[in-house]
Amino acid sequence: MKSLILFPGFLFIGLLFSSCQLEKPNLSPDTHTGQADFTRYVAIGNSISSGFQSGALTAEHQEYSYPNLLARQAGVSEFTQPLLGYPGLGQYTIAEAGILELFALSPLTIIPAPYSDYPGFDPDNPYLNSEIAVQDHPYHNLAIPGLLLADAFYNTISENSFSQSLFINTILRNKDKPEAEQKTVWQQARQLDPTFITCWIGNNDFLAFALGGGENEAALTSHEDFEFLYGQLIDSLSKTGAQMLNFTLPGLRSLPYFTTIQPFIPDSVTGLPLVDENGNNIPLLGVDPETDLLLLTAQFAVANKKGLPSWYGGNDEPMPEDVVLDAAELQKIDAAVEAFNLAIYSVSADRNIPVFEAHDFLLFLSEGGYDVVGYTFNGKYLTGGFYSLDGLHPTDAGNVLFANRLISFINDEYEAAIPLINIIDHIGQ
Repeated sequence: MKSLILFPGFLFIGLLFSSCQLEKPNLSPDTHTGQADFTRYVAIGNSISSGFQSGALTAEHQEYSYPNLLARQAGVSEFTQPLLGYPGLGQYTIAEAGILELFALSPLTIIPAPYSDYPGFDPDNPYLNSEIAVQDHPYHNLAIPGLLLADAFYNTISENSFSQSLFINTILRNKDKPEAEQKTVWQQARQLDPTFITCWIGNNDFLAFALGGGENEAALTSHEDFEFLYGQLIDSLSKTGAQMLNFTLPGLRSLPYFTTIQPFIPDSVTGLPLVDENGNNIPLLGVDPETDLLLLTAQFAVANKKGLPSWYGGNDEPMPEDVVLDAAELQKIDAAVEAFNLAIYSVSADRNIPVFEAHDFLLFLSEGGYDVVGYTFNGKYLTGGFYSLDGLHPTDAGNVLFANRLISFINDEYEAAIPLINIIDHIGQ
């Protein structure tokens, strides 16, 4: 099992993650949802909408999913989620471990929590309790980590899905049903007879390619397929009669998973870039520092002497291609994000559906940040307050910040007066 051990100079951790209970909002007589009907609210999406955090899905952080926060603030009477026990399911489940935990500060060590330390947790029956597991109707939060756009429209179980996400079985709960009774994401949403739907989907249609280092062309959804599938999904959801709100997709450089590891040889003592006799930073072997991005997992390759010359204790091998995104691969990803967002706007405009600019929100976060009561949230790994230990998904406080921006948008768009969350109570989570 790999642990994340970052070179000390790559970052400085100035924020520890704590936990506190999310309190029920105080809804004043002036609270109302305006022209938005939240009587039955359903969320469609993938990991960032599910409450996935630090590499896993667990009830502890699902409580802070932005759809759940929005439902609470809007006074929704019932909003159920597929709450999972601790340490949850996620990217380390195959290694019999769950959520990433901060193990040590010096050196900074982050390790996925092994299932062996939590004998009460069963990854084959991961639900927080039996009531959640056997709920007789679909969950209102139907966001599925790893979900591809095509899965939401066509697939009912993990095994026949395009993404092969294990969460399809966990959240849709079709696996043990006769095929005729199995329902896709949009069919389960329809079953709930929603009055309002948020839809933030499509991230994995470019992220799957990026997370693989740009090695698998088939993991990148074509522009034409995305526009067709997105239109199909939105049309199907629109037939429920529900009001809808769609979201744009983030750019790759807004995510610290792709921007934290520097393309230079780290000094073995300080972790800062090693410099030559002229004071210039020395690049890792096989990396163009002017154009390439390194994945967070590139640190493992450096720890194994990849990318380092023999005169510095390395093996003279270039950085592995699956942890480096070169200029050509980044161009494909950037073009895909731009095309996907244009499709989201086009499809939404044709159907008179508002669009929340999640792309611009996350871009501003990465380029400068948001000042909140004397604290600045930014897009830096660990120290920025917004992103969790996996470098891709928000912290609890990050979700509160995002939810407040979303609520403000809804208040303006629908002439509503939904109260914001007091973020002061959550800074540091």
